Amino acid sequence: MEYVALAIWDTWKTVTRAAEVIADGGAFVIPSREVSSRAVSSEDALTLPEVYRAFSLISTAIKQLSLDVYRGDERLDPKPAIVRAPNVDMSVGEFLELVTNSLTAQGNAYLLIDRDSSGRVVNFTPLDPRTVEPDMNAFGTVTHYRVAGRTTPVPSRDMEHLKLNRMPGRAKGLGPIQAAQGTLRGALDVRDYASNWFHDSGLPAGGYWSTDKALVPAQAELNREALTRATRDREGAPMVGDGFKLVPFTLSPEDAQWLESRKYNTTDIARLFGVPASLMLAVLDGNAQSYQNVSQELTGWVKFGLAQYTTEIEEALSRALPRGQRVRFNFEALLRGDTAERYAAHESALRAGWMTPDEVRAIENLPPLPKPEPAPAPAPEVVEPEAPETEEAVNV
Repeated sequence: MEYVALAIWDTWKTVTRAAEVIADGGAFVIPSREVSSRAVSSEDALTLPEVYRAFSLISTAIKQLSLDVYRGDERLDPKPAIVRAPNVDMSVGEFLELVTNSLTAQGNAYLLIDRDSSGRVVNFTPLDPRTVEPDMNAFGTVTHYRVAGRTTPVPSRDMEHLKLNRMPGRAKGLGPIQAAQGTLRGALDVRDYASNWFHDSGLPAGGYWSTDKALVPAQAELNREALTRATRDREGAPMVGDGFKLVPFTLSPEDAQWLESRKYNTTDIARLFGVPASLMLAVLDGNAQSYQNVSQELTGWVKFGLAQYTTEIEEALSRALPRGQRVRFNFEALLRGDTAERYAAHESALRAGWMTPDEVRAIENLPPLPKPEPAPAPAPEVVEPEAPETEEAVNV
């Protein structure tokens, strides 16, 4: 039996994240850790590359979409001013990004409504969702919103409240970060533990010294001090006796960085935010990616992932329009295929007669074809007057 030299058991016990060294050639077991009770905020979650990537994908996708207004089946052109510019101080893309990120981070987005003298909605101001608290009455209906920095609550008619995952009896929606605190805390712990492994793992650098001989604690301490002094001299070589040998910790770079656990966390977070793993740049073992697979993933993401956000925004803007008008996102830009695929689809639509050339050109961001000049009106026919009959012609 090997005796672990240098009183390793004595020096490691003061380290919080100690590891148990097993006398089988340097193997070790990571000690169990209690689950942290500290809540994961959106700021904490965004320090994870996977979460930041999910935020970026969702907001970038929605910023690419255009907004259309319909009355029945008729698309209105020009669009109402509140749809062209929901907020007068920012672009439509900035407005959509703020609303989308609020929903992703907190599960809620709040739009303060400004009206003109006639009561028509003329502006939406996105608020920080962390500063707004809804007040419910005994019937579970939100009546007011308390906003930090305002002395009086905002009536519910002056606030658009967008939510993810409505729950009975709750005034607020439930976002992915709030719903999966344990998953995100585990991902943060693995990230931090891997980052601190080489200097905060509780394991001596390089390995430990071992001998087959039994050592009393005093002798082990003397040897430890001597070896420590020797190894600090970078230009010299430590001399050891009594059968000492260095046993390195057999830890691969993959194990040291917890790559398998972090790879799993990436797919788990992609699942949490409803984003295709391929767009998260996750490596999926045994899953070959092709153009068709990615296209199907993108279509599914639009239907079952982004629709949760776009439906909330569409309904909020539609409530600002006259009755009978509704706002719809145009997903054509997001789902458009490559050039050859699009042109083949356009050709089929034109041949079938359910699209016009100008509608096709609008999809390709081209102006309508110039209207043909009207043909000139035909010149009026000139009728020659008949010559009067003479007396000679009558006598004949």
